Amino acid sequence: MSDLKKAWKQTAKSFILAFNDLGASVIDSVKAGKDIAVEWARKDNPHVENDQPVEAEGVEVTEGAAPAEEAAPAENTAE
Repeated sequence: MSDLKKAWKQTAKSFILAFNDLGASVIDSVKAGKDIAVEWARKDNPHVENDQPVEAEGVEVTEGAAPAEEAAPAENTAE
């Protein structure tokens, strides 16, 4: 009886490994299919710009910080 229990336990472990490998294969196939579909959709599409990085100029503002113009106290010119 002990041998039968060991055989079923080993079978269960084998099934778990097989399903794990199957899941990994399905996920890899979906990723590859998605990449191919995106590449196909971008090809000769006038609405898609080149994949050039966007160069933006500006000043980085940290959260909670006021711009320099507003941070300076107003001068009291009326004396």
